[in-house]
This record gives sequence, structure tokens and C-alpha cells, in this order.
Amino acid sequence: NLPVIFLTGNRSEEELTRATRAHAFGYVIKPFSDQELRAVIEMALYKHHAESKLQVSDLALKVISQGVVITSPDKKIISVNEAFCEQTGYASHDIIAKTCQFLQGPMSDSATIAAMASAMKNARPFTGEILNYRKDGSTFWNELSITPALDGLGQITHFIGVTRDITERKKTHEALRQSEHDLLEAEHSTHVGHWVWEAHNNKISWSNEMTRIWQRSPEEFNGDLFAMIKATVYPEDQATVIATCKQAFEDREDYEPFEYRIYLPD
Repeated sequence: NLPVIFLTGNRSEEELTRATRAHAFGYVIKPFSDQELRAVIEMALYKHHAESKLQVSDLALKVISQGVVITSPDKKIISVNEAFCEQTGYASHDIIAKTCQFLQGPMSDSATIAAMASAMKNARPFTGEILNYRKDGSTFWNELSITPALDGLGQITHFIGVTRDITERKKTHEALRQSEHDLLEAEHSTHVGHWVWEAHNNKISWSNEMTRIWQRSPEEFNGDLFAMIKATVYPEDQATVIATCKQAFEDREDYEPFEYRIYLPD
């Protein structure tokens, strides 16, 4: 796949049209010097190499699942990939030469917008989350990163933005937060507490009601579950508690509730 250079002794418009139809990377009109021919060949090779890189980049952008938007230094869009169009509902021809402000709306966080603008003004990367608006007016949470592209003199040539729709992740986190809130409210009203041991980092956490009932702090035991049991559970009940905990860890299953006695600090 080599570049084509059109050589002709005819300066007519017809010859120029033929060269264009042949997708020539250049043409030379006879007579020409070796220096002229060499210059045309070098330019053709450079143009062919640059266009090949652009084709590869375009193919890469099409298969990336994350949205990609490329802007000029004045923040006007010059290219987007299909994933960006799917996320926002806009066709590429709707938004070329526009800034990305059309994605912002009444509920978009002003502090995040200001931080984004400051980073771009000072040629710094930006990463953050912002509530954006689709073409149909619906909202989505966007995990956004913006990277300035600089030339050899340190001048901005482009901004490259990568977008990811994290709406479902946000909904999951919010549902979990609400579930935890409801659990704590239920524990408070029924005077029931709970503790959690994270085996991967050896960390113990207690609910507020657990702390109130036991009149202690989990920090006393430095993440050691069995030290907590030995320090707080009656000696006669410790074997049952330890055995039940071990069985639950090994079987990875819930166990039937059981009763045991504890020591209070006093």
C-alpha cells in the first residue's frame, strides 16, 4: 500500500481531475528537476504515513467502549467516537465545532465545571464525575477524564476527553447507602447491633448500636476478631462463639442465631 504520484506533461484541468480520481498523493508536471521530484516524493510519503496513522486511530476509537471526544485548543469538538454518541444521544454532525457545554444542565455541579475549566486553562489533566444531560433531556453520571495534548514547544494542540457512563454504579452505591441507613435505623429502634470482620485486611467495624450496647470501641482489638471474643465473651461461651465463626467463614453460609454472654467494661 504505497502512495501514488501522478507524472504528467499536461497542465489541463482534465489531468488534474484524473490525478484526483486516482487518489494521488501528489502530481508533478514535466519537465521537472531531481530536486523537485524528491521533494514531491518526500511530501507524499509523509502524507501517506500521517493518513495511515489517522486511519488506525479512527479504527481504535470505533472499538473503544468508552466515549472519546477530541477538541481543538479552544475546546471546540473536532472528533467523537460511536460510544460517545451512544452515551449522549447526539450524532457526530450535531456537535462538531461545538463545545461540550451542551452536556451540562441545571443539576450539573458548578464546582466540578469550574475545576474542569481551570485544569484546561492551565493545561493540566482533569478527572472527575459530573451529572450530564443527553439529547433527549435525560441525565447520566459521567466519569470524565480530560488530557491536554502538547506539541514540542509545550503548546496545546488538542484536548482528549474520555467519558464513561457510571449511572448504574451510582444507583447501586446509593441503594447500598440507603440500605445501610435503614439497617442502622432498625437497629437503633430495636436495640440490636452488629459487627463486621473484613478478613482481607483484618479490620473490625461495629454499628453505632453495637458500640452503645458493648460500651467499647472496636479499635481496642486492632482487627483481631478472636482477641475481641476472648476479651468480651464469657469464658463458658467462647468456644461456641469461636466455633460458629470458624464454621461460617469456612462454609461461607449464614448460621442460625444463638445467644452468648458478654462482659461490659464495668
